[in-house]
Amino acid sequence: MTVQDVDNAFRKKAESNVKLYVIRKKIENGTATMEDMSEYSDILCKLLGKTLGENISGIPESERAKFCEWLLRNQYEDTNERLATVQRFLDKKQNIHISPVKAAFPADRVRKAAHSLEDTTVSEDVIRRRAENAVANIANSFHDDYIKENSSFRQKAGLSCHVSRIGALKCCSWCAKLAGRYEKGREPADFWKRHDKCSCRIIYENSKSRQQLSGNGNGWKVDSEIRRRQNAAKIQYKPTRFTPEQAAALEHQRLSQYRGLTVAGKNDIMNLERRNQNLGAFSEIEIPMQKKIVKQICKKYGIDIVGLHIKIQRDESLVGKPFCGMTDYDNIGRIDLLPSAFSSEEQLVRTIIHERLHVMQLRKHGKDYCQRHIEEMENQAYWFEDHMYPLLKKRVK
Repeated sequence: MTVQDVDNAFRKKAESNVKLYVIRKKIENGTATMEDMSEYSDILCKLLGKTLGENISGIPESERAKFCEWLLRNQYEDTNERLATVQRFLDKKQNIHISPVKAAFPADRVRKAAHSLEDTTVSEDVIRRRAENAVANIANSFHDDYIKENSSFRQKAGLSCHVSRIGALKCCSWCAKLAGRYEKGREPADFWKRHDKCSCRIIYENSKSRQQLSGNGNGWKVDSEIRRRQNAAKIQYKPTRFTPEQAAALEHQRLSQYRGLTVAGKNDIMNLERRNQNLGAFSEIEIPMQKKIVKQICKKYGIDIVGLHIKIQRDESLVGKPFCGMTDYDNIGRIDLLPSAFSSEEQLVRTIIHERLHVMQLRKHGKDYCQRHIEEMENQAYWFEDHMYPLLKKRVK
C-alpha cells in the first residue's frame, strides 16, 4: 500500500461522513458555531487516526514518520483555516473586528509521535495503537490550541471571554470534574489536557465588554475580571501628601475651572449657568457630560427616554476604557452612561439605544431570566444598536 492510498482512504471516509458533510455546509453558509467546529474536529481526527492505524503496517518503515508529519501538517492547516472562517462570521454578527490568531504548530510533539511509528523494538500492534490514538490526540489538539490562543488574545484585547469543556455522555470521572464554563484565565489547571480517545468538546465564546459593569442601586462596580487584571499588574494606589501651601494652590487651581460659578454683581447673586464643555480629566471627551446634552441628542434622534432614569458616571479611572454604559438589573429603568459613551455623538446614541433595549428586556422577561440568558440579551442589544442607529441617523436633519 502506498502513502497516496492511505491519504485517499482517509479523504473518502471524511467525505462520506454525514455529520462532517452537514458541518461543512454550515461553515460555507456562515451558520456554523464553535460547538459545530469542536464536533467536526473530534470526528475528523478520529477518522484520521483510525485510517492511519488500519494501514500503518502496509507503509514502509522508512516512510512512516515523513507521511505522519505530512498528514498532521495538513490537518493543522485545515483546522486553523476552518476555525478562522467560522470565527469571522461570528465576529461579524457581534460587530467585532479582531482577526483570528493562528496557533503555533507543535513541531516537536508531532516529530516525536511520527518517529515513534518507526520504532523497531515494539510490536506492530503497539505501532498501530500509536498511529491511531497518538495521531488522533495530536490532531485534535490543533483545535484546542486555536481555542486557547484566541480566547487568551481576545481577553487581553478587552473582550469578555469564557471557555467551556463539555464532557461526552459517558465521560470518565476525570473529565467530568473538568467540565464546565469558566472565565478565561480561571479554568482548572488540567482544563486543556486530554487522555487517549477523549471526546470532550472545548469551545469558547467572546463578546464586547459593556456588560462587565453592573449596578446595584447605589452606584456601580467593575466586574471581578477588571480587578483581577489590576491585581495581576500589581497596581497599587498610594495617596499623595501635600503641604498646606501645595493644598491651597491645588484647591485654587481646581476651583478656577468652574468659571461660571462667580459673583455676578452688587447683590452677590451667583451665576449658575452650567459649563458647556468637559474639564480636567474629561477635557478630551468630545460631548459634554451633561444630562441636558443627553436629552437634546435624544430629542434630535427621536429616542424616547420616558421612563428611563439616566445617571452620568464621572469616574476619571474610566476615561479611555472600552466601557460605555450599563443597565441596573435591580433598579429597572436606570441606565448609567460612562465617559467613553461621550466620545462622539454616534457613540452616545448607540449606547443609549443599547442600554434602553436592556431595560425593555428586563421589563419583559425579568431579572432572573435576563441573567440566565445574558449572552442572548447582549447579542440582541448589539444587533438592535447596529440596525437602529442608521435608521435614526437618516431622520436627523
